[in-house]
Amino acid sequence: MATLNTLRTKYGIVLSIVIAVVLLAFILGDQLSYRGGDQQVEDATVATINGKAVKQSEYYKVREAYDSFQQFSSDVVADQSMQSVIYDSYLAPAFKQVGINVVQGEIDNYARMFGAETAEQYRNYGWPEEQISALVQNSWMAERLSAERTIAAQKFSDHYAAGFYANKADVEDQLRKENLTFDGRYVAVPYSTVADEEVVVTDEEVKAYAEAHRVDNPRYGSRVLRYVTFDIEPSAEDAEQIDNSVNTLHATVLAASDAEAIKSVVRSAGGKVGGYKNVETLGDEKSALVAGTHYGPVKGEDNVWKAFYYLDGVKAPVSFDFSIAEAESMPKAEAIVAELVANNGDSAKLSEPIEFTEGSVELAQLTENQAKNFIGRKEGDIFAFMNNGVPSVVKINALGEVADFVLTADVEKAVVASEKTIREITSKVDAFEAEMGATVESFQQAADNSSYLPKSVTVSRNDYRPNPYYQVQRMAGNIPNSRSMAVWAYGAGVGETKRFNIDGTIYVAMVVSVDNEKYTLNESAARRALLRDKKYAKLAETLTMDAETTAFSGVKFEDQTIGDVRDAHLITAIASSRNENAPTKVKGTDAAYIFVVEKINGVEELPAVEQERIPINTQLAQSAQNVAMNVLVGKAEIEDMRGETSL
Repeated sequence: MATLNTLRTKYGIVLSIVIAVVLLAFILGDQLSYRGGDQQVEDATVATINGKAVKQSEYYKVREAYDSFQQFSSDVVADQSMQSVIYDSYLAPAFKQVGINVVQGEIDNYARMFGAETAEQYRNYGWPEEQISALVQNSWMAERLSAERTIAAQKFSDHYAAGFYANKADVEDQLRKENLTFDGRYVAVPYSTVADEEVVVTDEEVKAYAEAHRVDNPRYGSRVLRYVTFDIEPSAEDAEQIDNSVNTLHATVLAASDAEAIKSVVRSAGGKVGGYKNVETLGDEKSALVAGTHYGPVKGEDNVWKAFYYLDGVKAPVSFDFSIAEAESMPKAEAIVAELVANNGDSAKLSEPIEFTEGSVELAQLTENQAKNFIGRKEGDIFAFMNNGVPSVVKINALGEVADFVLTADVEKAVVASEKTIREITSKVDAFEAEMGATVESFQQAADNSSYLPKSVTVSRNDYRPNPYYQVQRMAGNIPNSRSMAVWAYGAGVGETKRFNIDGTIYVAMVVSVDNEKYTLNESAARRALLRDKKYAKLAETLTMDAETTAFSGVKFEDQTIGDVRDAHLITAIASSRNENAPTKVKGTDAAYIFVVEKINGVEELPAVEQERIPINTQLAQSAQNVAMNVLVGKAEIEDMRGETSL
């Protein structure tokens, strides 16, 4: 931001569009920043990587670097910080062991490539050439924090992919899948033909199966919150007062003697006078403003009063291309203008050299005072003016097409709760908190006594997956903008309560249960799987091709269905057959099958092994590159406890 502020001071108009867009793009997320101070802060463990603790202090050394970039939301800051911690603690040492190092020259090359690609992106978006360098520099300042691990990750992915090689059997298998089809018959016996009572599944078997397969059902714990809400809404008295104030303001504006008086009245009421607006961009107010009168006040469905009061109208170019230079003082700027005019605008003939910068700006992006220096100018005009307090010399190089513009004084006043109403609502919240106690029962009793309807939400830790490339907006259930509530929940115990003000609503929440299990022991799924296995075993004993069969033809490995049957187990078994007329039993998803392939269609001799090996190798390498980092990170035992500490 220091760079942007410097550029803003020096080239206010040149970069006005840059600064406006960049600032709008900055996501000012809520910060969970560690500030230290004089107080003693426990250096809590925020993560463990292969049993090694990552302390809060070392985590925040990394995080502070990302916190300095306002374009990063707090979610992105948290995720990027953890990526860096995982890289420093686990990935970088692992890379070093296998000879993968990143030297400064590689980072320099990466910077050049990044700069060129980023500059081209800005050009494609239409940014002026003279502004691109500053934008690229700002982007690189953020990118450089992750440059080393990006390069290292690519090197590892390349090495990992190079280890994949399609041997003769792999190539033949791939060619068979692509070229062969299968005809034959099958028998399907649904598991439902065997009653559940005919097979015995004990509780001990269910527990053992669920435990054996728990790694197939990872989870990251959860907190269940009970909460009540207090909407901060304006009272009827608040609405009436605001309506009256808007009507009074409107009458005062209509009684104003001139444009300056209108500006004064509107500004005193919190309104604003912006820049000149292109008439073609106006909405419902267009016809009134084109006629030189006012629009509104009108209260919209969003409960916001709006009014637009006409001040001025001009025909002017939509945009201006110019050269601009900074001077020491206005007299100096005016002297430079006089000298340039005498030299037909040739800056090379100035008695003292001065640096000009090329720029472009749209009239609608200028303030009223800035715009007045440009309106009425023609190509080749040279003039001096105060640009954000900096004496500047400007030469107009080109003009855009002419359009109609209007200058307006705008009023926007929302119907909101008054301080009195907010105090009354806060008093109700205070009274509820005083009564709610620290148990679910007392919380419910307090809600019943006050006729509030408690709601529940589950805060899941699925957003803390140990994958450094996984990012997600953290929320408490489906409550928008509730990151602070979600993070608090993971540092709180059962019975703890807290108040949150989110989007005009006060939430009073209590943690009613805590679940820290890392895996789901899904006993119902285990019971279903055991029932299926035992039913298949029972059916397989008598399964033969003597029953009524269903024909199939042209089956290929990538098929999703055989007729009306969608079962990957059956299709894969058929397409993997090597012999004809060999009955084969299959444990399907919903049925037990037995099938016979009567004819394999296609060339059994596959002579094109060598020429087919290259594209198959390429495909294997690309797939390997895509998963390489996830495979490596998955080898580590990473436990992210940031939500369970004092953060």
